[in-house]
Amino acid sequence: MLKNIQLWGGGGLALSLLLITGCGTVTNGTKQKISISTSTGQQVIARVDGKKVTIPAKDIAVSRKKGADIRVLEEDNPCFETTNYSISGKGKVSGVFWINIFSGGFFGSTTDAISGGMWQFNDPNFVVPVTKKPNCTPPAKPKVTESKESTESKQNKKAKEENKQETKQKDDKAQDKAKTTDPKKQKSKK
Repeated sequence: MLKNIQLWGGGGLALSLLLITGCGTVTNGTKQKISISTSTGQQVIARVDGKKVTIPAKDIAVSRKKGADIRVLEEDNPCFETTNYSISGKGKVSGVFWINIFSGGFFGSTTDAISGGMWQFNDPNFVVPVTKKPNCTPPAKPKVTESKESTESKQNKKAKEENKQETKQKDDKAQDKAKTTDPKKQKSKK
């Protein structure tokens, strides 16, 4: 019984150390949700670390440590000039990190520093400066057309229906011809 208590005690200590380690990383995570808007208030397509996003947008997860690169490209927005905007990581030290330090969590604070969990953005609302081209009219949105698959399936249905009708007409003609040319069937009807 003493062995069980010692194992449990050792396991409890290990579990406690695991829970204390990286408290900011566990509580805050390594990413923070931010909001992004444009200086003109207009909607544009941006690439946040390479991923296409329509802005204004809320709740975009960004690395607390590295920040993010935001690009508004002319190819995605014909009436806007290309803009590059960087959000710096490591804004300010999170309060959770200080709690970790003062509670004796040296290993946890090291984990938070390495993972980025110790940081948080001063203000999670960012405004990307965009410049609209003068006298620019955005290209007309293309009309919604049926997809190739949809068109093909309609053509297939139509062809099958035509084949059915042709087969039925041939069967009807064959039956009519058999009635008029077969003398046995004519006599049996009389």
